[in-house]
Amino acid sequence: MRQQRNARMYRFNPRDTTGWLLGLQGAQAISFAVAILIVAGLFRTGIPPILALFPMVVAAFYSFAQYGGRRVYEWIPIVVEYGKRRSGNALQWYAPLPMITGTDDDATLAPSLPPCMAGLKIIAVDAPWARRGTSERVALIVDEIANTVTGVVPAVGREFALVDRAEQERLIEAWGASLAVFCRERSPIARITWTEWAAPSGVDDHRFYLEESRKAPDDSPALHAYLDLLDTAGPMVTTHE
Repeated sequence: MRQQRNARMYRFNPRDTTGWLLGLQGAQAISFAVAILIVAGLFRTGIPPILALFPMVVAAFYSFAQYGGRRVYEWIPIVVEYGKRRSGNALQWYAPLPMITGTDDDATLAPSLPPCMAGLKIIAVDAPWARRGTSERVALIVDEIANTVTGVVPAVGREFALVDRAEQERLIEAWGASLAVFCRERSPIARITWTEWAAPSGVDDHRFYLEESRKAPDDSPALHAYLDLLDTAGPMVTTHE
């Protein structure tokens, strides 16, 4: 199938790469500045120029070499923090088990959280905008350290890959319009994150529906053929959220 020439293309704006100097970030600019000072000092000592320029090669490698989608200067603080946590035995955390005394005070104790979740708590607030038949209260995650409140909203869509291109473009425009509501000056929204979760779901719900609504007898060949189909397709059924 030939792609239409007038198909519309969509992409996110590139990240801000203005940096400190000529598009270089702070760590890159500092590394080149230090390398230039070292090279200038080495030239005064009279060593061969190829050796004197070695600090510039190191600075270029430090600034532009990439591994796993990150540059070397971006990996260094991650590696240092990991080494510090590993040396301090901070990679594992164990929740303390409270003493069971049977008093009411023990039942109201807040659960112990790991250091990475310090300052987090869950609160329930009224939701007058909620759909009828659902709960009138929703849960929010409060971060007392970052001074933020986080809510998770499920998004449901139709089969995007099965519709024609005109409908795909309309759906993408509607998705962009939904995100554009948050992109305004002095908006209280600090960040929007989109995630997708997928896992095998099985066909237990479908079997239950089949048992409740079928009219074929138990010895029906069509019923046995359909059950065999469910046994074959069951491991491949996936739920997306």
